[in-house]
Amino acid sequence: MTLLIDDFLKEIMKERLENEYRRKETTSSIINGVRQFRMWVLNKDIRLSEVLVPRQLKQIVKDYLEYISEKTSPSGKVGLSHNTKKTYLKQVRYFFEWLEDEDVGKGVLPTNSITRDFCKKILPPNTFDKSGISERNFLYESEWYDEMFNTCLKKVRDLWIEFIENGHSRPNRNQPLGVGSDIVYFISLLQIDSGFRMGELLTSYRSREYYLGSVDRSNNNSYTYWNKKNGVWCLFMNWKGKESVVPITTKIRSWMKPKFDGVEVEEITRKNGTKFWDTSLIDVCMKMFRESPFLFSSPNRRSNKLGHYSRTQYSNNVKNMISVKGHNSLGWEGYGIFTSHDFRDYFITHKLGSGLSIEDVSSITRNSIQTIQKYYLRMDIGGQIKRQLVLDDTRKVLSNKEMKKRKENRK
Repeated sequence: MTLLIDDFLKEIMKERLENEYRRKETTSSIINGVRQFRMWVLNKDIRLSEVLVPRQLKQIVKDYLEYISEKTSPSGKVGLSHNTKKTYLKQVRYFFEWLEDEDVGKGVLPTNSITRDFCKKILPPNTFDKSGISERNFLYESEWYDEMFNTCLKKVRDLWIEFIENGHSRPNRNQPLGVGSDIVYFISLLQIDSGFRMGELLTSYRSREYYLGSVDRSNNNSYTYWNKKNGVWCLFMNWKGKESVVPITTKIRSWMKPKFDGVEVEEITRKNGTKFWDTSLIDVCMKMFRESPFLFSSPNRRSNKLGHYSRTQYSNNVKNMISVKGHNSLGWEGYGIFTSHDFRDYFITHKLGSGLSIEDVSSITRNSIQTIQKYYLRMDIGGQIKRQLVLDDTRKVLSNKEMKKRKENRK
């Protein structure tokens, strides 16, 4: 059985190398998921003869689902999340579809009983899957958006001021030189500022030149890169098949003039004669993160000199420094921030409540109007209350005397 899985993995890896219709991220996910299944099959010593019997095949997959439901994650949590289990089942289904397919697959499985309907039966959609509503929507508050934006802005400002004065430093000798885990304040600020996805930022190339020199532009994979237009930094994107350009106008203030080559600063003088300087947030990032093809470069100069900051490590940083309540964490899980993506949700809901049109929010975030209506508009409680107040003006409470008079007039 494991030999057949190996053949399937070879086909998927060949597909990745030849830039077929799937995105590389999707292909990598299939490979990782099927490898997990392979390890379990090897441990259970499952043979092809067992798979050929539909009832036995169904039981094998149900046993595998039970295994991943009880599996301990690297963080120590028992049991994988519902979405992760659903993804693993989907990847196993891909393998058995290939095993059945006699045209482009192996064609050794007479009937594939691992269908979409079967997977839904053994792993029914949870409440949030059915409704399309996430619990975090109920925790949204406009004042929390303001607090989170200003907190991240001030965190970045303090780090920038420290950098202007002392350059790169590290609190402990065993830590890498540079921004390190404080990257969460930069990425979170950009997300809540303009609604980016975490991946769009972490994998963004430092310039168009780096992008052109680092990837095969003939493939269909997502990419993002930074470029200045009319003096404003913009993130150019082709993400999930949608092209977009998002300018960043947010500035970081300092009370000492930044003296770095290539950094444009705006000098502002107060009425009392004191001065301060505003620098583009992206210029700040360009200077504070070391030179590499990616803007948010990996702190591992030896093992990942040309790579971007790890997604896994970044997600862990968000959890430990932003989300959970505890020592040295902002504890924003109380605001509905459980993952980095929740900042994007906050941005969308806040802008809808602030009067920005659905069309504008759709253009900025690359979400369809239908998606925004389904997941965000109806869960913006503040916006719903405003709309209800408009409805109140269209209703009249009549006295009994006035109602009687109207009836008489109709006769």
